[in-house]
Amino acid sequence: DHEKRQYKDIVQIDHVESYGNVVYKEVAALHWSSHFYPSIPYLFKTDDDLIVDSLLISSIGQLMTTNNRNSSSYISKYRSTLVSEVLSMDRATLFRGGWPMGYQTTLRGGKFGVSKYVWPHRILPHYCSGFGWFMSRSVRNKLVTASYTYPVNKTAWIGDVFVSGFLAKAAGVKCKGIAIDYEQIYSQKCFCFMAQRPLLAICSSTLHMGGGGNEATKFGEYERAWKVIQQRHNSANNNKTNLDIKDC
Repeated sequence: DHEKRQYKDIVQIDHVESYGNVVYKEVAALHWSSHFYPSIPYLFKTDDDLIVDSLLISSIGQLMTTNNRNSSSYISKYRSTLVSEVLSMDRATLFRGGWPMGYQTTLRGGKFGVSKYVWPHRILPHYCSGFGWFMSRSVRNKLVTASYTYPVNKTAWIGDVFVSGFLAKAAGVKCKGIAIDYEQIYSQKCFCFMAQRPLLAICSSTLHMGGGGNEATKFGEYERAWKVIQQRHNSANNNKTNLDIKDC
């Protein structure tokens, strides 16, 4: 609440905080973007307990909107095939995540359980991990439209599985892969992975895994990773190839 009042950079909805209710957050974000930014060409969805190279994500978004194949860009330097991949995509149907999940077994109990009433099949609908995905305005609009008529009693209460799987299926769209890197780790070493892997776009913080320590420790983890993200982009601009990162 304090940050929202001071910086006005958080959108809040009124619901009980729980893992299952993340579905409401996911759908509310789609509706919010549709209402306030109906003409935006592309969107990127991720979670706030992840460490994101927003500079890399922005570069990919810029490539999508400009179609400018810049041979000296960060992406071209480290993964030129990604440039070709993005430029060849059908932009109207663009729905791409770095971690597509196909042929995942339907669990019947626990945090990720889906009842037989909701989904009687052994394999879940194809979906993308909530770590992050790009979508076009057209795909966003189809998801929003489908959300108005999707039956609540048939909802799988797992945010990424529902939106990019169940809701996407109802909307007639499918989340596919894109060649950017994601990493789920259980330590505070995202800054090391970011230094070693130039196309690592998303890395899980210890907060994502249910830990993280006190506020200072959590902030320090994000701050250290962000410094490496800035360094690697600056190094690429200055034609440097190695980062001198301690404690890796």
